[in-house]
Amino acid sequence: MYKETLDRYIAKSKQRRTNADSIIQSFLSSDVNSGAPVVTGSGGNSGIGSATASPTGAHSGTASGRKWGNPDASGFAANYLTTIRAPNGQKVTVHKNSAQAFSGFLGALWKQGYHWKDLGSVNNRNIAGTSTKSQHAWGNAIDLDAQANRGDRLGGGGSRQGNLPSNINQLARRFGLTWGGTWKSADPMHFEYTKR
Repeated sequence: MYKETLDRYIAKSKQRRTNADSIIQSFLSSDVNSGAPVVTGSGGNSGIGSATASPTGAHSGTASGRKWGNPDASGFAANYLTTIRAPNGQKVTVHKNSAQAFSGFLGALWKQGYHWKDLGSVNNRNIAGTSTKSQHAWGNAIDLDAQANRGDRLGGGGSRQGNLPSNINQLARRFGLTWGGTWKSADPMHFEYTKR
């Protein structure tokens, strides 16, 4: 019985990794992976990883109230999203309430010497394999250098740190962000606004 259970687990793990690789390839080969507004850098990736559910707090339920809006509602982008310019000239769309935090974080990270190639943000989608909205749906999450910083997520098989500086968690926290590299299933590309 133990061997059968182990064999099933191994088979499921292989299938998840195959599915994850397929999902990543489709994201990386297209600039737009849904009908949602998407702003990317040169790499064409938007919002691959997310482990939280809504602007009500890290790893919590659904959003409510006028402060965050409904990403499925018409007019959401016009009323709740704004575009900021990263230090390298890339434009990224984020929620108006998190724009200052992301702008400060990206500026400090660039000044420190981390010069990313790929920057993803708004993507109105659910967390992979769930019916729960990703923080990317609200513009409360960004992904940096997704290919290099895949970590454990989506079959990444990479390190918890990715190619990010050693002080990345402290830097993110300074701007009210949570870094996905600290999660049980590491997602080092992912940064989300948590001061909600």
